[in-house]
Amino acid sequence: MTNFLIDFDWYVDDGGYELVPEKPPPEGERVHLLSGTPAHILRCGGPLRRYRPLEIHHQLYIELAQADPTPEGCVEFASKFGYLGHSGRNDDHEDLVGPGGESPVLWIENIKDLQNAVELWKAGILEDGWATRGEWKIANIDAVMKPAPPDGALRIHFRPRSLIGAIHLQLAQAATSGADVGTCEHCGLWFEMGPNGRKRGAKTCSRMCQIDMNNQKRKTKGASQ
Repeated sequence: MTNFLIDFDWYVDDGGYELVPEKPPPEGERVHLLSGTPAHILRCGGPLRRYRPLEIHHQLYIELAQADPTPEGCVEFASKFGYLGHSGRNDDHEDLVGPGGESPVLWIENIKDLQNAVELWKAGILEDGWATRGEWKIANIDAVMKPAPPDGALRIHFRPRSLIGAIHLQLAQAATSGADVGTCEHCGLWFEMGPNGRKRGAKTCSRMCQIDMNNQKRKTKGASQ
C-alpha cells in the first residue's frame, strides 16, 4: 500500500464546454503581439459542480491518454471532467492560458505526453524512458499529514491544485505501485492491471468486454460448425 493519498476536489461546468475558434486581427490592422484571439476552450456558463474525480475515475490518466488529441477531443474530455489547469471559479487564477479559457494546443501537448508515458509503461521500458527524460515535474501540490480511514493512521495527503496535476500524480502513484498496463483484446483500450486494477494477465478491460468477447467467440464457433 502506498503511504500517501491523493486528496483532490475539482469543478466541472454542468453546461459543458465549447471550442471558440481563433479570431484573426481585423483586416488592415497592424499585426502585433496582442492582435487577434487564439482558439480556446471555454465554459458554457452552467453551474459549477464540485466532485472528486480520482475517486470516481480510478484510471483517469489512462482516459486522458486515450482522448482524441484534437481540439474537439479536448472539448469532449473537458465536458466530462472540467478544465485541466483552472477550476473555473472566479477566485482560481491558475490557468493554462488565462481567465478566458484554456488553450487546446497545451491540452494536446498534455495528451501526447501521457500517451508517450503509457506506451513506455506498457512496453516495460518506463524506467528507461525516465532515465532519458530525467524527471516528470508534477504541477503545484500541497502536502498535509492527517489521519485517514479506515484505521485512522497518519498518512500523507497530497492536494494537487489542478486536474492535470492530479492526473500526473495518479499516474505516478500507479506506476510506482507495481501496476502494469494492458490492451483490451475486445475494445482495444488501455487498462490498468495490478493492485487497484484488473488482475494481472487479464485480456479485457472490464467484465462487460469479457462477456461480449466470449459471446462473439461462441457465435463464430457456432457459425463455423
